[in-house]
Amino acid sequence: MAFLKIFSAGALLLLVPVFVLALETDASAVPEVSGPSISSVSVTDITDTSARIDVSSEEVTQGYVEYGTSEQYGMSTPLSSEFSTSPSFLLENLSPETLYHYRVIVMDSSGNAAITGDETFTTLATPPPEPEPPATETATTTETTTTAPPAPAFAISNTETVMVGTSTARVTWQTNKNADGQVEYGTTSAYGTLSSVGVVGSSHSVTLFNLTPNTKYYYRAVSKNSSGETAYSPAETFTTLAQQVPVSAPVISSVSVGVSASSATVTWITSKPATSDIRYGTTTSYSMSLGEDTTLKTSHRRILSNLSAGTLYHFRIIATDSSGNAALGKDRTFTTSEKSSSTPATSVPTQTPTATSTVNAETLKNIADQGAQGTATASRGGGGLPVSPTRPLLLSVTPLDGQVVFDWRKDRSHINGTINTLIIRKEGTELVTSRIDGDIVYNGPSITFTDTDVENGIEYHYALYSYGAYGRFTSAARFSVVPRAEKEQVEVSALENSDTAPPLTFTRDLYQGRQGNDVAKLQAYLADHDFYPEALVTGYFGPLTQRAVIRFQKLNDIVPAAGYVGPITKEVLAQ
Repeated sequence: MAFLKIFSAGALLLLVPVFVLALETDASAVPEVSGPSISSVSVTDITDTSARIDVSSEEVTQGYVEYGTSEQYGMSTPLSSEFSTSPSFLLENLSPETLYHYRVIVMDSSGNAAITGDETFTTLATPPPEPEPPATETATTTETTTTAPPAPAFAISNTETVMVGTSTARVTWQTNKNADGQVEYGTTSAYGTLSSVGVVGSSHSVTLFNLTPNTKYYYRAVSKNSSGETAYSPAETFTTLAQQVPVSAPVISSVSVGVSASSATVTWITSKPATSDIRYGTTTSYSMSLGEDTTLKTSHRRILSNLSAGTLYHFRIIATDSSGNAALGKDRTFTTSEKSSSTPATSVPTQTPTATSTVNAETLKNIADQGAQGTATASRGGGGLPVSPTRPLLLSVTPLDGQVVFDWRKDRSHINGTINTLIIRKEGTELVTSRIDGDIVYNGPSITFTDTDVENGIEYHYALYSYGAYGRFTSAARFSVVPRAEKEQVEVSALENSDTAPPLTFTRDLYQGRQGNDVAKLQAYLADHDFYPEALVTGYFGPLTQRAVIRFQKLNDIVPAAGYVGPITKEVLAQ
């Protein structure tokens, strides 16, 4: 069985026009690791409605299975939160006598990943109803009366814990009659928790989830057949593995896409020098690859050529550092533009900018001088450091015929909320790197602006900064556009962090060791906004989640940036 090895650190996410984050680099030293290696994949326990995929690896991994009735898959198992050398995945609710395609994605603790090739299996036909036990027959002769022996008692045998991870365990057993399966378990001999009910059969396998690492559990198997008989296994125990500390991979950020009718230019930044590759195609199967750029660098630019006009493309970035630690970016999309049209664009009213259209060092100096007053006492939480408002929350960026229209939202916090927004523009293919790297096209208090000093067909890069009463600037929202004469434009770079999600609120403080749905909600938010490149939404607050929180705190000037989600951090998240 041949496998295609790639690398993974993220969850899927469709691109929308949002602005790009600049992430803090975790400078802590980490051991060198290599990517995971899959030894074998097999399909076992096939029934008419289920099958089990067993994986063997040379190192501890976690992962999931994508499956479906075609090579497009369409369904997947939950991401296993434990690390094991023999992960196993149960596929349920399948159709009888049906050919299924599947592939396995596993990741080691560094975020290094491997994906198998497409494989298939066929479910069994639905078994006929089990015949009723034969009625007792009595044979009468002149000398003796003979009675048929009774059916064997319903019983469970061969109970075994075949796989234990940090937060999951799989229990298997057999019954001498077809029956369902369930496991009673808990941290004492009183159990207290019931698993979900497994499929009906004589071989049973149930996986227990959301267990506590390094903890002893008591359990027993329970099965019930169609006749109402219930059987119990003897009491057994197992101990979950201790939580592992993963090794960091490169962090991918500041992803931007500029497109034309037949090509796309993708730029991004990695947190440390890394090689690069892009897998892309019209589906998430990613049928094409650019090939690896083996130059180690932090600023990357790759061009996808020979694309079809007006077509949606999916792509993923792969970054590998010099030690072999790799990151697989989340699924992103772009749509190529339609072929050129002579139809004029709808006219949009313009707004006159309130600042010069060239770099004006005096403007920036005046902003700094005005903000110098009162900084000694301005702080969030009394730390003595003046804070900046949140980044400009872009609602839309629309390139039209000879103009680009911006709409954004202010930070209206009572602590140093947004006073003005500064927009920098630069012509060409390079990103705006600072507030002096280009022309100041707008500096004012508005929430909308139209740049009319642009030409169709030319690529422009912009950066939006906000600043508050103490003159502290936010990080930039960066993107690129190409104005054209068409009515509908798609040449806007991918913008991270849109303001379409509801406020993020928490009722308790979160820190390392905590578990629950609120931890999962925090992890999903950090992953969606590129603070959490590993994107493992497990509901367990571990070292990776703590590092992601520290990155968020540093970028939002929260002191101290300790990875503890307390009142100050919760207030910023709620904005």
